[in-house]
Amino acid sequence: MEFPSLYLDYEKLDRRKDVIPDSSTLFDFESIPMPLRYYNCKGLLESLEPCGDMKFDTERFCHHIEGQVSWHPGWKEHLFLGRLIGLYLVNLLQKAVSALTAPGFFSISRLKELEKEKIKDRSDVLYSEADISIFREFVSDNKLATILFRGDCMPYRTFTK
Repeated sequence: MEFPSLYLDYEKLDRRKDVIPDSSTLFDFESIPMPLRYYNCKGLLESLEPCGDMKFDTERFCHHIEGQVSWHPGWKEHLFLGRLIGLYLVNLLQKAVSALTAPGFFSISRLKELEKEKIKDRSDVLYSEADISIFREFVSDNKLATILFRGDCMPYRTFTK
């Protein structure tokens, strides 16, 4: 089974500076989408003039927002990375739907195999020795710590030890 993960290669992401218009030399801001306006100034994202002044362009929504400091990304950077991650997730969703709709995926033998895997996984989690050491600082009762660790209070639990 494939377990995808996300790794952002910032060396490759820095290439976006070559394709996003430089706002320090641009005069017709209406020609580019709002999220790209004041995003790239002389190869620096959300820095220098005029990009730095527009980094936290939030006044129209809130008068004061905590945490707007120079080393934090602005809304354009968050929007860009959020859309990039979103596209990645949509791609994974498309692959999952393709796999689920492939001929033979829902055969009886496959469903029985998955049911056995589910029972084994639950058994491994529920009947193994729980490492509750991380809870001891917060929960002194070992039984309660074990319940929290194992998720015994979760609605999906169907059998007990």
